[in-house]
Amino acid sequence: MYVHDLLGGAAPNDSDDTKQAADGDRDDIKQAAAYDDCDDDDDSDSLSCYKFMKLWFNDFWAKKKMFLSIVPHLVDQATDFGKIWAYFDAYKQNKASQWFWIMGVLIILSQRIISSATIWFITRNITSTILQMFDLLMIKAIWVNYYFDLKEPGNPQRYISILVKYTQNENICKHK
Repeated sequence: MYVHDLLGGAAPNDSDDTKQAADGDRDDIKQAAAYDDCDDDDDSDSLSCYKFMKLWFNDFWAKKKMFLSIVPHLVDQATDFGKIWAYFDAYKQNKASQWFWIMGVLIILSQRIISSATIWFITRNITSTILQMFDLLMIKAIWVNYYFDLKEPGNPQRYISILVKYTQNENICKHK
């Protein structure tokens, strides 16, 4: 999987040597980090678990900007669906019109259609379009960043987050 797969197009360097070199560098870093500052206790199982947890935490902390960038995206989605649920619940209890929750669903669907169409026009990649329709393209972008051992969000991840924010703002402006 290469970055070009996310946005479509040809990869500049598709050689296996480049991929193996990057994987080899990552393995060297992981081995060095695993043996750094570890005790030589006789209990090797707890030590290996300790080394694994320390390595995992160090890797996560070094890449926290990349992983934590999805938090606002998830919070935004949760509030959107929470508001629709609240409107639906109010409708079921005869406290609000059914049009509140119907319009909420239509706004979210239109945002998904617009952002998916934009991804289609940019990439001509049906997989990326479907992932965007179900709001999973951001996770794929984070995986690509992790695969290439980036410490901060890469361009595809930043672009998708901007695209989603832009289409949501457009939908809000249209329905005011």
